[in-house]
Amino acid sequence: EMMAEYITEDQFAEHPEWFSLYIEKKDGKIVVNERRPYQLCLSNEEVYEKIRDHVFEILESSSYDPNAPMQIICLAQQDGPHYCMCNDCYAFRKKYEVEGKKEGLCDAAMYLNLCNRISREVKATGKYPNVYIDMLAYTHNLKPPVGMEMDDHVIVRYAAICRCYAHNADENGKDENGVVKCD
Repeated sequence: EMMAEYITEDQFAEHPEWFSLYIEKKDGKIVVNERRPYQLCLSNEEVYEKIRDHVFEILESSSYDPNAPMQIICLAQQDGPHYCMCNDCYAFRKKYEVEGKKEGLCDAAMYLNLCNRISREVKATGKYPNVYIDMLAYTHNLKPPVGMEMDDHVIVRYAAICRCYAHNADENGKDENGVVKCD
């Protein structure tokens, strides 16, 4: 998981801005508005740099096998819905949601952007042609971002946590975009 390996919870006290801004509303009023060490703030450029640097540490270590047909580096989110609701993350997610359904909740946009950026930097070196960056389509990352291309060295794995098991994944139970409904 990204949190456990790339940026650890013990860094929260020194760098709370690296972690998600959690906002909770009741009856239309904000009752909680604080940083929490559950997810990362993926619009924070320092977070991106820490993750990117760690990816390159892995690639420059003995863990990287240039002869393997494929080397996958996973950038999966933590469990739980406490994704960052800071202004920058919210605006970025909202930009890639279906028109008419703009809620700022499409966290897949944040993770796909992260994976795309890392993948492009890895490919730009020319040293790691067999490296792919992996993310999960899971809980709040299930809905794909609208209008965002996926780099050809990014893999999205579907975690079937709430799919309808009464049907095959390629049958009924998909929305108008072909995404398995999670109702």
